[in-house]
Amino acid sequence: MAATIVRGTSCFAVLFTLLLLAPGAANADDTKILDATTGFESLKRLAGSWEEAPAKNASKDESSAPPRTLDFKVTSNDSLVLATFYPGGETEMISAFYVDGDDDLIHTHYCFLQNQPTMRLQKSEEPGVLKFDFASGTNLDPKVDRHFHTLTIRFLSDGRFAFVTEDWDDGESTGEVTTVYERKK
Repeated sequence: MAATIVRGTSCFAVLFTLLLLAPGAANADDTKILDATTGFESLKRLAGSWEEAPAKNASKDESSAPPRTLDFKVTSNDSLVLATFYPGGETEMISAFYVDGDDDLIHTHYCFLQNQPTMRLQKSEEPGVLKFDFASGTNLDPKVDRHFHTLTIRFLSDGRFAFVTEDWDDGESTGEVTTVYERKK
């Protein structure tokens, strides 16, 4: 399936235009099925600074805009991965990833919309992919309020990663947005 790079302004377009592996580490993870434990280890290898990769068919206005940035940090005795979207910007957001028990990888997003959707990793047979679906949230009614509903992270063989995000509003999907990130130079 071909990925499309879209610049958007939705919470998750702004937010989860996000994640991948250190150079060399992606080659191992893009070929294996990721569960909660191996998926979390892949997320830990994202520690550092990332920026949006230039789109191949970007317009002149889009290519002159500064790339979106994303910083990953491993903390709390290696038990938590924090992702900071657009550090220092007006729409700065935080996402927390952690393992609950032996087989549950949780993602909570602290959105600029002032809500906090929580998603759980879903079993996938697709190598190198983490797919999170909405499980609950605070400060939101998922049947009415706009919120980040799904996140798919695709670890790419070239050391980059793609964030595929889906917002929901009024109980329905507003569409998916894909953003590819590469390590900041």
